[in-house]
Amino acid sequence: MKGYTPVFTIAGLCLSLLCLMTDHRAIAQDKATIRISGAGLLSDVVDMNAAQYTQEAPNCSFVIHGATTGIGLQRLIAGDADLAMVTRKITEEETKNAGAKGIALGSKYIGQIALAVITNSKNAVNELTMEQLAKIFKGEITNWSQVGGPNEPIRVTMRAVPETGAGVLFQDKVLKGAPYAKDAAVMSTYSTTVTVCSRSFGIGYIPTTTVFFDKLDERGVKILKIKKDACSQPYQLAGGVSRESLYPISVAFHLYWNANTAGPCVQGFADFSAQQTQ
Repeated sequence: MKGYTPVFTIAGLCLSLLCLMTDHRAIAQDKATIRISGAGLLSDVVDMNAAQYTQEAPNCSFVIHGATTGIGLQRLIAGDADLAMVTRKITEEETKNAGAKGIALGSKYIGQIALAVITNSKNAVNELTMEQLAKIFKGEITNWSQVGGPNEPIRVTMRAVPETGAGVLFQDKVLKGAPYAKDAAVMSTYSTTVTVCSRSFGIGYIPTTTVFFDKLDERGVKILKIKKDACSQPYQLAGGVSRESLYPISVAFHLYWNANTAGPCVQGFADFSAQQTQ
């Protein structure tokens, strides 16, 4: 009969659509989105690792938020992040807060990341000893002429302490725990550090893992060579993440998670990231 559609055809079509919807929902449920937060100096490395890992584990996806170690741990403890990018020791207060939330912290050592010291490309100074570097960041040396450079005031930049692992590390390794210069400017991002140094005779530090690290000359800054003392050769500065580092201003990179709730994507990604270290 014209216009007649068999009932079994409609029923079959509905059944097929139902199966497709069920399969789609199953796939969607199997896919896990992992939220990663923490030290901004690790963001580029973690993002690159995530892109590679998802090729091996397509059921895992990642959302990365670069901020500070402190913020990353806060979000992990609050349940707003699945992984924290950490570049310093966890404080007693953070450990206490995690315990109060019933969180068992798991961690994986990934490697070492160096902090390169930068200044304006027009600065005649090309190298500094660790002692000179410390005196500059403590505010005891305030003009580049004091270390063989131009008669220009030194604008010191730093990262926040204790919020950032880089700020804490530099203070520990270079300043030996002494406070930064009173007029040191706190930089919110490493890109800002580069901008300030390019527009003045400033000095600052940035990780060798930033995406623009290989193009610093295009942004008007250069890397200062660092030596143990006046008679020694400059330390070798390695880029990327290394298992160990002889460069004295290097920061340890860890990933932290809640061991009570972590799924296979979290543990798998942590293991994968550690395997990428040379």
